[in-house]
Amino acid sequence: MPFVLVRIDDRLIHGQVVVGWVHALQPERIILCNDEVANSGWERDLYLNAYSDSDLKIDVMTIERTEKFSQSELFEQERIILLVESPKDAWKLLEAGVSFKEINVGGIHYKENAKEIVSYVFVSDEDIYFFKKLCEKGVKVEARDVPNGRQIDIIKLLNKMS
Repeated sequence: MPFVLVRIDDRLIHGQVVVGWVHALQPERIILCNDEVANSGWERDLYLNAYSDSDLKIDVMTIERTEKFSQSELFEQERIILLVESPKDAWKLLEAGVSFKEINVGGIHYKENAKEIVSYVFVSDEDIYFFKKLCEKGVKVEARDVPNGRQIDIIKLLNKMS
């Protein structure tokens, strides 16, 4: 089964994801895909224990492991939310063979030299580059912080800025 949501959010698992998106989409699994977190014992454990609903499985995976999982029978049987930290990680997943046609941008917070495009999305030149690469591959990139929020076309906003 395709992902029910692929989301870029630099906070990864937090209240908007657990309360908003999990409630709205009823996934059976959340995959937090981030090489750094997956390879850090304490960070991985923190996220694995972030939500105690016994019916929801949470996995912390590297990009490589996520790609392998996306080819498994289990992937075909479950409703899954995929979380990544950045547009670059989303691009790496796509290049590794993980298939998705839409990506939700739920939060990229302020960092030095970043431009605000909506109140919860600040983009660096690197972010813009990878958003455009995703778009070139046919991925629809939309900002929406919560399920009932307004969908905003990120690429249109970026094109207006240039």
